[in-house]
Amino acid sequence: MDELTLSTSNQNLSNAGQLSERRHDLDALRAFAMLLGIGLHAAIAYIPNIGAGWPVSDINTQWGFGVFLAAVHGFRMPLFFLLSGFFTAMLWRKRGLDSLIRHRMKRIVLPLFLGMFTVVPAVWVVSIWAENVATHQDELRLADASSSPLWTAVYTNDSALLEEAIAADPEIDLDQLDLRSGMTPLALASAHNWSGFAGVLLDHDANVDARCRDQGTATHAAFFFGQSEAGELLVERGADLGIRNQYQATPVDNLNADLSLARGLADAMQLRTSEAGIAGGRQEIKSFLGLQDAQEISVVTEDQAEGVWKAVYGLITFLALIPIFHHLWFLWFLCWLLAGFVIYAAVMDQLGWKGPPAWLTVSPFRYGWIILLTLLPQSVMGLLYPVFGPDTSTGLIPLPPVLFYYAIFFAFGVWYFDADDVEGRVGKHWRITLPIALFVVFPLGYEFTLGVFGFGDQLLSGKYHRAASVILQVTYVWLMSFGMMGLARKLFAGENTRLRYISDSSYWLYLIHLPLVILLQLAVRTAPYPPILKFLFVVMASSILMLLSYQWFVRYTLIGTLLNGKKIRPGKELAAVQAVPMESMQGTSQ
Repeated sequence: MDELTLSTSNQNLSNAGQLSERRHDLDALRAFAMLLGIGLHAAIAYIPNIGAGWPVSDINTQWGFGVFLAAVHGFRMPLFFLLSGFFTAMLWRKRGLDSLIRHRMKRIVLPLFLGMFTVVPAVWVVSIWAENVATHQDELRLADASSSPLWTAVYTNDSALLEEAIAADPEIDLDQLDLRSGMTPLALASAHNWSGFAGVLLDHDANVDARCRDQGTATHAAFFFGQSEAGELLVERGADLGIRNQYQATPVDNLNADLSLARGLADAMQLRTSEAGIAGGRQEIKSFLGLQDAQEISVVTEDQAEGVWKAVYGLITFLALIPIFHHLWFLWFLCWLLAGFVIYAAVMDQLGWKGPPAWLTVSPFRYGWIILLTLLPQSVMGLLYPVFGPDTSTGLIPLPPVLFYYAIFFAFGVWYFDADDVEGRVGKHWRITLPIALFVVFPLGYEFTLGVFGFGDQLLSGKYHRAASVILQVTYVWLMSFGMMGLARKLFAGENTRLRYISDSSYWLYLIHLPLVILLQLAVRTAPYPPILKFLFVVMASSILMLLSYQWFVRYTLIGTLLNGKKIRPGKELAAVQAVPMESMQGTSQ
């Protein structure tokens, strides 16, 4: 047998089901986008005041993890769907629509179906168990904290005991959070209208604008519950009335918050007030501030139409966000996008169309139309809960704006393949676009979205923050996507065996990572180490364990064939190649 036959046979055996031509750079980038999800989920436990959004919240947190999450979330999944569209178009153009459908049924639909009976139940079980364990740990810590002189003084409104606690420990943290309520001592005192106690805290340099778990301040609490004495004291002591909590409300906005909601929370906190008392207290604060009516109070005025739309959007969001799919939602979205693509491809096959003009996707003109189009879905996301980046829809019915948002990236990937960008024009200026995206667009967009740094109001009036946020989020995601494509082309253009291994394993790692990450986060939750060390431990330990599981139980098994195509162990591959000439000779003799 000649060398050509040997080479061809070896390639066919080791790359069964694979395309004969690969885009190694984009394949590696797709794996990178998937693996970033592991780091993203590992970081959530270390974000301050994460609350009920994650089953494990570490006792040591750092604000930088919230920035990291936003920076990654702002582009990761859109980039993934863009690349998915690219490789879907590649398979369609090279093998035809029927082959594409069979391939995607094996690689997307079947793994999603199996995952719904394995991975998703595991996520539920681990999450519920971990949350219960974490709650028990907090109860023990709360019992210890409650016995401390500071919190004993806070719970009993005892100013004399507070003075003694401060005298005994001059370095005591007067802005620490209550484990139960997530409020600072000043915020608790203000919510109860204990103005005398609040005054002692302020006299000893408690931060009047210290953040609670919900990113609100003591002034938010005093204004929300209509505690006029405490509210007036805080204003006199220099409280910032423009600071925003995680719901983007200022203390002044809280003067117009729903009274029944305030009464319900007041009852839960055992505040000695009534709905009439809250309303009267708020009116006293308005008079103190010189505000006459509700329209003058709100920093960001809402018209009635926007309020109705928010209510409708909230109902749809609730129905769409029931976590049926958990982190496997991306597979469900790919099923929807594949169904749309099949219709598109069938029509294109009939028309013989080869895609839009290349200049539409590879020239700088693409920024104009693609940013304007993406603004449409982005403008209706983040209304209920401010977040930098797209909303997530994990329910049975995809949230329409979210599905449309990802469809734009998927469609661009399809058209980008047809553009045949052999020169790499799309990512050509990555050395410029990536720094601009990361160090200019992202900080501005993050501030206008969440308002955590405080410089947003100095740049723009509050009523323009939402519009600026939407524009900057969309600009960021496209700059990052194109920049990352250019960087990948620079670094990963050629064949790399190790990189190929990581690319193959990334699918499996992402499918199974969530339960393991949560367990590891729980294991180190109360350890007295810096959050960065815990984060690195979770990422490294989970990655090593999952890579071992891939090598031992997946790569050369039916599961590996399902996810990545058939792989033959190195020893068996040589034996299979050596068997080719014997079969060839037998065929000739017959």
